[in-house]
Amino acid sequence: AGKLQANPQYANAIQVAVQQVNYETKSMTYQAWLGYYNSSISKLKWTKPQLVEMANQHAYEVLQLPSPPALQAKTVGKMGLKGTPGLIIESGGGGGGGGGG
Repeated sequence: AGKLQANPQYANAIQVAVQQVNYETKSMTYQAWLGYYNSSISKLKWTKPQLVEMANQHAYEVLQLPSPPALQAKTVGKMGLKGTPGLIIESGGGGGGGGGG
Protein backbone atom coordinates (compact mmCIF):
# COMPACT_ATOMS: atom_id res chain seq x y z
CA ALA A 1 0.00 0.00 0.00
CA GLY A 2 2.71 2.49 0.93
CA LYS A 3 2.45 5.87 2.51
CA LEU A 4 -0.11 8.41 1.33
CA GLN A 5 1.66 11.56 0.20
CA ALA A 6 0.53 14.90 -1.12
CA ASN A 7 0.98 15.68 -4.77
CA PRO A 8 4.52 17.12 -4.98
CA GLN A 9 3.11 20.09 -6.88
CA TYR A 10 1.16 21.09 -3.74
CA ALA A 11 3.29 19.61 -0.94
CA ASN A 12 5.21 22.83 -0.18
CA ALA A 13 2.07 24.97 -0.17
CA ILE A 14 0.38 22.51 2.19
CA GLN A 15 3.38 22.51 4.52
CA VAL A 16 3.45 26.32 4.61
CA ALA A 17 -0.30 26.47 5.27
CA VAL A 18 -0.11 23.96 8.14
CA GLN A 19 2.74 25.94 9.72
CA GLN A 20 0.44 28.98 9.84
CA VAL A 21 -2.22 27.18 11.88
CA ASN A 22 -1.96 28.14 15.55
CA TYR A 23 -1.07 25.63 18.26
CA GLU A 24 -4.47 25.71 19.95
CA THR A 25 -6.21 24.73 16.71
CA LYS A 26 -3.71 21.92 16.13
CA SER A 27 -4.23 20.73 19.70
CA MET A 28 -8.01 20.65 19.25
CA THR A 29 -7.53 18.81 15.96
CA TYR A 30 -5.40 16.17 17.71
CA GLN A 31 -8.04 15.70 20.41
CA ALA A 32 -10.83 15.47 17.82
CA TRP A 33 -8.84 12.94 15.76
CA LEU A 34 -8.28 10.84 18.86
CA GLY A 35 -11.94 10.96 19.85
CA TYR A 36 -13.21 10.18 16.36
CA TYR A 37 -11.00 7.15 15.82
CA ASN A 38 -11.47 6.01 19.43
CA SER A 39 -15.17 5.60 18.65
CA SER A 40 -14.24 3.29 15.74
CA ILE A 41 -11.46 1.39 17.48
CA SER A 42 -13.18 -2.01 17.26
CA LYS A 43 -13.98 -1.58 13.55
CA LEU A 44 -10.38 -0.63 12.92
CA LYS A 45 -9.15 -3.56 15.02
CA TRP A 46 -6.74 -1.26 16.85
CA THR A 47 -5.69 -1.52 20.47
CA LYS A 48 -5.72 1.64 22.58
CA PRO A 49 -1.90 1.88 22.42
CA GLN A 50 -2.11 1.58 18.61
CA LEU A 51 -4.74 4.33 18.54
CA VAL A 52 -2.48 6.65 20.54
CA GLU A 53 0.50 5.73 18.37
CA MET A 54 -1.47 6.64 15.23
CA ALA A 55 -2.72 9.87 16.82
CA ASN A 56 0.83 10.83 17.75
CA GLN A 57 2.04 10.02 14.24
CA HIS A 58 -0.74 12.31 12.95
CA ALA A 59 0.49 15.05 15.32
CA TYR A 60 4.06 14.78 14.00
CA GLU A 61 3.48 14.20 10.30
CA VAL A 62 0.26 16.04 9.51
CA LEU A 63 0.02 18.73 12.18
CA GLN A 64 3.81 19.22 12.19
CA LEU A 65 4.01 19.36 15.98
CA PRO A 66 7.27 18.62 17.83
CA SER A 67 5.34 16.48 20.33
CA PRO A 68 1.74 15.43 20.84
CA PRO A 69 -0.39 18.01 22.66
CA ALA A 70 -1.22 17.47 26.32
CA LEU A 71 -4.77 16.45 27.15
CA GLN A 72 -6.75 17.09 30.31
CA ALA A 73 -6.93 14.05 32.60
CA LYS A 74 -10.72 14.40 32.56
CA THR A 75 -10.78 14.16 28.75
CA VAL A 76 -8.51 11.12 28.74
CA GLY A 77 -10.77 9.46 31.33
CA LYS A 78 -13.93 10.16 29.32
CA MET A 79 -12.29 8.62 26.26
CA GLY A 80 -11.41 5.52 28.28
CA LEU A 81 -7.72 6.02 27.57
CA LYS A 82 -6.45 6.48 31.14
CA GLY A 83 -3.09 4.75 31.51
CA THR A 84 -2.56 4.34 27.76
CA PRO A 85 1.14 4.79 26.91
CA GLY A 86 2.04 7.71 24.68
CA LEU A 87 -0.52 10.21 25.94
CA ILE A 88 0.63 13.41 27.55
CA ILE A 89 -1.58 14.51 30.44
CA GLU A 90 -1.72 18.18 31.40
CA SER A 91 -0.03 18.81 34.68
CA GLY A 92 -1.54 21.09 37.22
CA GLY A 93 -5.03 21.05 38.44
CA GLY A 94 -7.16 24.01 38.62
CA GLY A 95 -10.81 23.80 37.80
CA GLY A 96 -12.11 26.39 35.48
CA GLY A 97 -12.41 25.65 31.87
CA GLY A 98 -13.71 27.76 29.11
CA GLY A 99 -12.31 31.11 28.33
CA GLY A 100 -13.79 34.47 28.15
CA GLY A 101 -13.63 37.57 30.05
